[in-house]
Amino acid sequence: EQFDDNLFKLKLQVETIEKEETENKENTGKHYAISDLHGHYGTYTEIMKRLTSKDHLYILGDVIDRKPYGIKILLDIIRRQQQPERNPQITFLLGNHEMQLIKTLTIRKEYSRAHPENSLSLEDIHNGRYAMSEMSEHDKHYIDTWLNSNGGDQTYPYFINASDEEKKQILELFDKAYVILPQTINGQDYLLVHAEPTTNIEILKEMKQTGKGYRYSELSNSERKHMLESRGVEGYREARNVGFDTTICGHTPWSEIYINETRGFIRIDTGASNRIALYCIDDGSVQYIPNKENEIDNLQYK
Repeated sequence: EQFDDNLFKLKLQVETIEKEETENKENTGKHYAISDLHGHYGTYTEIMKRLTSKDHLYILGDVIDRKPYGIKILLDIIRRQQQPERNPQITFLLGNHEMQLIKTLTIRKEYSRAHPENSLSLEDIHNGRYAMSEMSEHDKHYIDTWLNSNGGDQTYPYFINASDEEKKQILELFDKAYVILPQTINGQDYLLVHAEPTTNIEILKEMKQTGKGYRYSELSNSERKHMLESRGVEGYREARNVGFDTTICGHTPWSEIYINETRGFIRIDTGASNRIALYCIDDGSVQYIPNKENEIDNLQYK
């Protein structure tokens, strides 16, 4: 007899709101990191299927080279970033292989500017005609090493055949990408970098204080080279000394992710030719995604 219909309706409304808040809290998404895809588009697409629009994926460089689908991955990343409501948030960092493409394009541009009567086209470099030019031996060696030793020959033809708009988008992606990036996740301070953090204490302290990373254009050649190519350990120790809990990086492949708690780093490059590690930063879990490339190797690249 004392049942209050209005109060009951209010109670249901409160319970509904509390349920929605709980579900939203439980579905805020997680933070993941992958590295060294090296053109393995099939494996990349399998990883994307496992993520939701509430997740955040950090790609720690070396998307291109060794397999011919690196440009396709880059363009897919760009398109997903343009549709954030339907895709995970993607933060892309540069690796040494992206640096090699950037430097090759820079060498070509500078040479053509200095020799307008004998300028080099993208096709000239692809066809090896740079070896016939007046380019310095250092620059020739750099391009030759990338194309013929580091798998650049699997990337460059598809960059050449991309549309002007696609080339522009890829270079804009590179321009805004970080080389090194601090992130605070669940109260832990992380550094994300392709290879090894800088050993420059002032840069490390500044990143710890401001929470801001460094892009390619903001670093000297020596700093870029160190953070994108070094296989040392001193940078991890210095990062730990200034207050970063853990550095997450790729570049140096292992059969499984390698965790060094003493020096404070996690290497997640597991060798793209076999499998890719999808590392969850929030809880430390790992999903090893088998190489899917055999499923598309016989398909015509588009």
